[in-house]
Amino acid sequence: DTVNNGDIWTWNNNIYDDCDENFVGTSEGTCIRVPGNVWSCTYAFRINKVDKSGEVMVQGVLPDTVMPDSAGYNETTLAIVGGTADFEGATGSVILYYPPDT
Repeated sequence: DTVNNGDIWTWNNNIYDDCDENFVGTSEGTCIRVPGNVWSCTYAFRINKVDKSGEVMVQGVLPDTVMPDSAGYNETTLAIVGGTADFEGATGSVILYYPPDT
């Protein structure tokens, strides 16, 4: 498939704990293809645990050309730009790992 500037990519995925066993929420987002061989992305991580709930909003770019890690995944750092409910005022960053054919 050919990728062009202005193309839009959307998704909705389940999120699990660090043991990959317990469901803790969902991640939804959109990415728009922009010049420079990158996707400009906005994510909403919706967390629904017993002790915490709310959303964490994240923004950043997924570049096409990065050095894959030892497992073959690309890695990029995205900015946490805010949150709701228990995550209101959230700041910092998230490291995202994604397959190279994304």
